Amino acid sequence: MSLSAEQLLALVEQGAVRDLDLSGGHYAGLKFDGLRAEGLNLRDADLSGCDLSDAVLVDCQFQGARLSNAVLSRAHFERCDFSGADLSGAHLDDGWWLQCCLSQVQARQAQMQGLTWQHCDLRGLRLPEQIGPALWMDCEAAGLQAVAAQWFQVQVRRTCLADAHLAQGRFEQCAFEHCGLERADLSQIAAPFLSLAFSRLDGACLDGAELSGAIFNYARLPQASARGASLAQASLGHAHAQGLCLSGANLAYADVSYARLQGADLSGAQAKGMRVHGADLHQVCWDGCDKQDLRGDDAPRLQAERWRADARWTLSAI
Repeated sequence: MSLSAEQLLALVEQGAVRDLDLSGGHYAGLKFDGLRAEGLNLRDADLSGCDLSDAVLVDCQFQGARLSNAVLSRAHFERCDFSGADLSGAHLDDGWWLQCCLSQVQARQAQMQGLTWQHCDLRGLRLPEQIGPALWMDCEAAGLQAVAAQWFQVQVRRTCLADAHLAQGRFEQCAFEHCGLERADLSQIAAPFLSLAFSRLDGACLDGAELSGAIFNYARLPQASARGASLAQASLGHAHAQGLCLSGANLAYADVSYARLQGADLSGAQAKGMRVHGADLHQVCWDGCDKQDLRGDDAPRLQAERWRADARWTLSAI
């Protein structure tokens, strides 16, 4: 049986609390700032509007809990389960979440400045309209929903975002590096200088995206689509982009050195000044493509890169 609000506050005042069953309890609006707790069961509890600032909670259960408009600023959560919880309008500023589950969490209008998620399950999470600054590392976020969101200084590393819906978003000073974005919808995003280096975008949709100066070095883009996208001055060095559709795209002065573009479609694209040094361009479709001043292989550079020391020059051990 859950404790009353008065009983719980009395326990908290005595110090750290452990292994309490508070499921279904009503604790809305209570002040628990600085709480230290482990093993709490708060399933389906009402914690809306409560204050958990600077709290440290380990191995706690919040499944289905109501935390709308709660204050979780600078809180530390480790191995906590929030699946199905309501965090709409909550303040998560400067919090650190390690190995937590936020699957199917509702977080519309939540505040997430300075938030760090590490090794967290974010599948089906409903994010707010404004995201960041934030750091996500080694998370599982397949199917993430964040259409038309504004991302600012969000760094995402080694995170799975397969089938994510990020269309029409605005990304400023953001990076998704070493991430899995297979089949992700990135159509019509505004993301100049976005870094997607070393990421996997197999079958992803980037149609109509503004990606001027974006970084795709060593990324995978086979069978992806970027029709009508702006990739002016973008870098696709060493990218694996077999079958990539770039019809009608702007690739002016882009660098695709050593990219694998076999079977890519550049029909109607603008490729003025594009650098293709060392690129694999077999069976590329150039129909109607503006290739003015296309910059091909740099012979001296290619020769230098292919140089190998003669084995006869190796010094034997004395």
